[in-house]
Amino acid sequence: MRLAYKRGGGRQLASFARIQGGKHMNKQIAEAANKLKAGGIRLTTQRQLILEHLYNHLTHPSAEELYQSIFQVNPHYVSMTTIYNTLRTLKKHGMVKEFYLQRDGVSRYDINMKPHHHLICEACGCISDYELPLSPFLMAGTDQSFRAERYYIEFSGLCLACEQQKPQSGSVSRKKTAVG
Repeated sequence: MRLAYKRGGGRQLASFARIQGGKHMNKQIAEAANKLKAGGIRLTTQRQLILEHLYNHLTHPSAEELYQSIFQVNPHYVSMTTIYNTLRTLKKHGMVKEFYLQRDGVSRYDINMKPHHHLICEACGCISDYELPLSPFLMAGTDQSFRAERYYIEFSGLCLACEQQKPQSGSVSRKKTAVG
């Protein structure tokens, strides 16, 4: 199953739940807030902004991209230190995964906690989740003295949109897309 979460796509999630103070919040964000609260972590305005960005934009951001995106809308609400501390807390509580892409050399963050891999477009930089179950043989390793607990596969290529724009010569112009 392929779930396209493109950088800059900003796909909004539909279900909302009522939370304290009369504010509306995405159901997944409310569940995340409850999980933090159960772990003794207060939901500050800064943490809420970070959660909202992660759950509403689904872009696999780096810490820097997350900071820039939040700063554009809410300047002076978060610092890079707050971003890193919050991501560390979310990771510790099993709410976000950190992964490293060879392509850009930075850690990125993913809220999809199900086992999956990533399809990375070499032209536009979009990152799509791709669920690909591996056989028990691959998970077990080649001999019985090893048990794999985690695995990760990164596929690089062209997304459908970039493939359709590809000139006949076979070269694709490289462009960067902003998170947002």
